[in-house]
Amino acid sequence: PAAAGGVPTPTTTLDALELVPAEKNKALFEKYGVLSHREVESRHEIVLDQYFKTVNIEGELTADIAATMILPAAMRYMSDLLAAAERAADIGLKATGLRASLEEVNGLVDELRVALDALRAQNEELGVDTVHSKSYHMRDNVIPAMNAVRVVVDRLEKVVPDDIWPLPTYRDMLFVK
Repeated sequence: PAAAGGVPTPTTTLDALELVPAEKNKALFEKYGVLSHREVESRHEIVLDQYFKTVNIEGELTADIAATMILPAAMRYMSDLLAAAERAADIGLKATGLRASLEEVNGLVDELRVALDALRAQNEELGVDTVHSKSYHMRDNVIPAMNAVRVVVDRLEKVVPDDIWPLPTYRDMLFVK
């Protein structure tokens, strides 16, 4: 996209990277003896490969953290709520609020599982053969899938107690204890 005056205003890293090999840029680099056309193209391909690999690693790490830390913590809290609801039922309490909390956490666990499965599928896909297509796959599929996991995790962070939550919370990071 271009703002008024024709100056490009890329909205993603990949959009910005794709501006580098423009013919006017190649001509400018060559005119001043900085890089040849082929060198510009080569460096562009290298940064696309770095972009692809970085986002791929971030996607895998997001999935690993969600699967091995967040999901188990949420299920542990859900188990605690379930045990409390069963004890309340044993003594004849309705425990409406407790059951509502249990349903909320259960729904978030289900959402996280769906988002996590989608992220893993996108990360395994990797795009097709070229570094360009792989980079676009990361931007168009993996990053949105990571964001979907993050949205659910952010919601879980607000309901899972601090003593169960496995990572520093936003509150912990803002107001260092």
